Amino acid sequence: LGGKSPGVVMPDADLDKTAKLVISGCMTNAGMNCNALTRLWVHRSIYDEFMPRLKAAAEALVLGTPQDNATEMGPLIDKRQYERVLEYIRIGREEDRAALLVGGQTALGRGYWIQPTVFYNVSPAARIATEEIFGPVLSVLEPFDSLDEVIEIERKNEFGLAAGIFTRRHQDIAKFTRKLRSGTIWVNNYNALYSYLPFGGFRNSGFGRELGYESFDGYLVPKAIIDDISY
Repeated sequence: LGGKSPGVVMPDADLDKTAKLVISGCMTNAGMNCNALTRLWVHRSIYDEFMPRLKAAAEALVLGTPQDNATEMGPLIDKRQYERVLEYIRIGREEDRAALLVGGQTALGRGYWIQPTVFYNVSPAARIATEEIFGPVLSVLEPFDSLDEVIEIERKNEFGLAAGIFTRRHQDIAKFTRKLRSGTIWVNNYNALYSYLPFGGFRNSGFGRELGYESFDGYLVPKAIIDDISY
């Protein structure tokens, strides 16, 4: 269930609340979530106003050990993943030429902690914006002007596991949820999962569904019976 899941921040969004939801959506489990929000679209009219809030939300995360109740983000799972994420941060800086908003360094001076990292003004075609990193790295893409533009680009995304939109406009919510091909779409929240709702994706995000009644489909073999009752 690979993913490179997009989020969209519309002009009418609650910027303070949305910044916290975006950081949580990306950085939960140190970013090692297949459905992590890792591609963020922010409307041009609020881009400059939103970025300081996003930076503050990332800097406010408490890093530590799982044994500490105050911890909000733990370490990467092992050295291999730690080095992989650091390599993608290098790629973001040197190959993709993305601007670094916050993070980009190791943390706590030991273990496999990496600071919550946010790049901005990232090209939608950049490696850090298209390849699954599986770590605490968020790519804020170049500002957009219309939701249709975002949907057109995201329908070509090789993944289709999850997405999110932050807006109060029902027209935008209806358009986004109807036209985007993603297995789960969150509206004004992110990462909420329920055992009775199916979870899965489109395209390279796999096939079939976990959770919900749909999760039984993979264990069943349908049988067709045709009975001519006029016999």
